Amino acid sequence: MRWEEMDKGQTPLAELVKQFEAHCRLEGKPETTSSGYRHILGSYLTWAGDSCLADFTIERAREYLAYLRSRPRYLGHPTTPANGETVSPHTFRHHAVVLRIFSRWLRDEGYTADHRLERIPTPKVPETIVEVLSADEIKRLLAAEPPNTFRGSRNYSMLVLALDSGLRLSELTSLERRRLDLDQGLLTTMGKGQKERVVPFGLTTGRALGRYLHHFRPEPALPMFDNVFLRENGWPLGKDALQMLAKRLAKRTGIVRFHRRLLRHTFAVNYLINGGDAFSLQRILGHTTLEMVRRYMHLADVHIHAQHRRYSPMDVMQARLRGARSV
Repeated sequence: MRWEEMDKGQTPLAELVKQFEAHCRLEGKPETTSSGYRHILGSYLTWAGDSCLADFTIERAREYLAYLRSRPRYLGHPTTPANGETVSPHTFRHHAVVLRIFSRWLRDEGYTADHRLERIPTPKVPETIVEVLSADEIKRLLAAEPPNTFRGSRNYSMLVLALDSGLRLSELTSLERRRLDLDQGLLTTMGKGQKERVVPFGLTTGRALGRYLHHFRPEPALPMFDNVFLRENGWPLGKDALQMLAKRLAKRTGIVRFHRRLLRHTFAVNYLINGGDAFSLQRILGHTTLEMVRRYMHLADVHIHAQHRRYSPMDVMQARLRGARSV
């Protein structure tokens, strides 16, 4: 019997999800992307129960999304209790998008004759303004990691490099010593989709990195570890270490909104404000399209507008005149 003639409707959905995950690994998708797919499809399987491919219909997907929209936020989370709020618009959108991606893969692999979830729209999310770090907040962050100890020097140079290059923190942890050129102020990193790119950095960052590398970086625990940033025992930093660092910095500096991606946002906006162009920023950040860069351009415009309102020459002049008259 030919593949096209086989009855695939009774294939367990859980088995197809495993095959999809293997496909993502073979395609070289980043672990963060793969783990996100795994989490969302696992959530769907938990809700759907013991189901097969025939049960994976647009009606069932809509039922799941309706359940998700009304589900309390953090439901079942081991450390964060549900607070009565429902899932965020971004979470809801991610679930809908991943279900559509899985549905398209089923069609492309020949398990289904068509893209069953094609008519499910991609939910829109409200466009909120990201408040990037101010100069004072950046100063507080850097002061929280004095570069005169192993841990302080490593964390300080990581922060400076992130703020000066826009690297994702996953790219920071995977950055290799052999791909770092301190003399030229250049590094080579592997970004999303296994796309390599060259990223520049400035003299301040070069000095911080040089101090860490020459005086504080430990010997790698194994010869294969060429990571720039290591734990004190010589093992590479993991995602958990970065999450703990972000939480510690938020508490220590009082910048409660601080999170890892805020460093990348701050670099992008400051790059544009300081005269950088959108196309160069796109290459530095590793974006395939200008869509995200346009968001940064909008943020830069909002920031410039806010600064003008604060430092408007005419407003400042009028305030000084009023102050002089009142004397």
